[in-house]
Amino acid sequence: MSSPPPDDATRSRMRDAHAQGARALDAEPSGPEAWGWEGRTLGRRAGHLWLRVLSMSEEKAGGRLWEGTATAAEQIPAVVPRPKLVGIGTWTNDGHAYRAELTEYVTLPVLQAGGPVLEQSPYLPDAWWAALRRAVNEIATVPTNRQAVRQQWIDRGFPAFLGIPPVTAADWTTGHGDLHFRIHSACCCRSCCTRKAEVWRASGVCFGPMVRYRRTPVGRSLRAGTIWRRGNDGCGFGSVSRSLSTRTSGSIRG
Repeated sequence: MSSPPPDDATRSRMRDAHAQGARALDAEPSGPEAWGWEGRTLGRRAGHLWLRVLSMSEEKAGGRLWEGTATAAEQIPAVVPRPKLVGIGTWTNDGHAYRAELTEYVTLPVLQAGGPVLEQSPYLPDAWWAALRRAVNEIATVPTNRQAVRQQWIDRGFPAFLGIPPVTAADWTTGHGDLHFRIHSACCCRSCCTRKAEVWRASGVCFGPMVRYRRTPVGRSLRAGTIWRRGNDGCGFGSVSRSLSTRTSGSIRG
């Protein structure tokens, strides 16, 4: 998580957008605010769900940061543990584009509450590591043109952060772009292995379900937007007049 943006205008605009997304999704946020980098995202718990709103200038909307959650929800195999994606919506207002995503909220604590580097042994059972390996192997089967790690980053990052010479990547496969202990819980079951919290980045694999969405026009309150909502059967087309918001990520190569 990041600190709130320093300027009042951004804080006010994002809080208004988050409230608008909550109304559209029939969500009732009550948890503390979780800000993303420079106020670009704002998330809050809403009961058993998590509501997150992403914002960028209207002309830059789209692409990896914008579509990662829905793309991965459709493409990542259903056996990979992650919170379910419930609804997504987009709209524009005064030169800004907004995308809201609503997902399940996992209440289990993460393995590492501070930064991504472990401060002590997590003492995880063999079953946990086996479940993680299965998930990684499943993700590797997904074709994608999204790339989070490039050779240029390896060339810079290995000496700067590891103090060792860079290696040359001989092969590339689909993987998780931000895999560390701050985004996992000790549970290895399907529904809660990965915690839903404001720690995902758009370069990481989105953990949403394999669901299809029906596209419906948004009412005047969302101005030129669109809404998707999971069907009642969890995988079929569903209709809804209001829905929206939370959690980012996307399938990557790395």
